[in-house]
Amino acid sequence: MVHPDDLHLLDKINEGMTAHVKIDILRRARLTLSHTASHFLYAAAVSLRKELKQWTLGCHIKEDSARFDFLVEKPFSIEEVSEIERRANELIVRNKIIENYAVQGLEDARMWVYQGIEIPCGGTHLDSPQAIGHLSVRRKRLGKCKERLICDFPGAVIDLSPYHGQAL
Repeated sequence: MVHPDDLHLLDKINEGMTAHVKIDILRRARLTLSHTASHFLYAAAVSLRKELKQWTLGCHIKEDSARFDFLVEKPFSIEEVSEIERRANELIVRNKIIENYAVQGLEDARMWVYQGIEIPCGGTHLDSPQAIGHLSVRRKRLGKCKERLICDFPGAVIDLSPYHGQAL
């Protein structure tokens, strides 16, 4: 995606030209951690309410939090939010390897896999959940039949070592 302010630059680009790419590795590392954490939030929510899988409206990943929006018949109770947080953290503390694999026959389709949980996703992820630390979950009512689950991870450890010393 090209930012609207940069659209005029496209006319100056030709096939075969050399491009120099600059990546904000701290932001990328934070988004990778947040993106990974979002899968634990989602997996925990769906394990509690199976119907959420088909009623997911969307998600949003930020550097310090992530959220999922759902269409629901009844709002999440305080007890359910606590149980979702407990289940997500139970998965995280296992600290097992997170796997990703390509879906055979579907170009660019990938799966995120953790302890038998499979979620279609082609994003960037941590290799294990240890760096996430404790996941805090809260809810927000968006309107009739719409609920948002938000997670943050104040104790997260951002590891920049995978980005150093490599020609990207």
